[in-house]
Amino acid sequence: IPEPIYPLFNDTVDSDCFELKSSEFYDEDGDLHGSTHWQISDDCNDFSDNVFDSWKQYENWYFDENTQLNDDLTDEMVYVLNADSDYCWRVRYRDRSLSWSEWSSPIYFHTDSSDDKSFKLLPNPLSESAILKLPFSNNSDVKVVVYSIDGAILQYHHDFSNSVFKFNRNGLSEGIYIMRIIVDGIEEGLL
Repeated sequence: IPEPIYPLFNDTVDSDCFELKSSEFYDEDGDLHGSTHWQISDDCNDFSDNVFDSWKQYENWYFDENTQLNDDLTDEMVYVLNADSDYCWRVRYRDRSLSWSEWSSPIYFHTDSSDDKSFKLLPNPLSESAILKLPFSNNSDVKVVVYSIDGAILQYHHDFSNSVFKFNRNGLSEGIYIMRIIVDGIEEGLL
């Protein structure tokens, strides 16, 4: 059974971005670490309707690239939870013989009371995807345009239904890009 390392009981974390951390993997039979399952709930006694649920395996092949290469499966980034809120998290491991551990004991934690109204791309720089936090009301007309460094439009996104958008690299090579955010026809920010 993995042991939670961070956050621990009653810790306060950044509501925009923080990292769950658990103990190293150990298997009595000597099997290797196969996967990790992370969950966050707003109720320590009920993990049936989670606010965060992530399951990562030791391999994930996308075309000819293993996107899990060098991931030891003992940490997981969490983006954009509600500010000034209470949550619980737990974790379990699976070995490569497909046996799951029991869940760790739920750990209660709190998010900070951030009232930051800025746009945030987390993480930045990104590898394959990131979360774009858009501080606007749901009835706003929001557009996100991604430009190359020489000004060519590479991606265009609109019709957002909530204030959190998962941005995928979608074939963009490594480099520097400009992200322009337009709300109700007015430029609100550049990232």
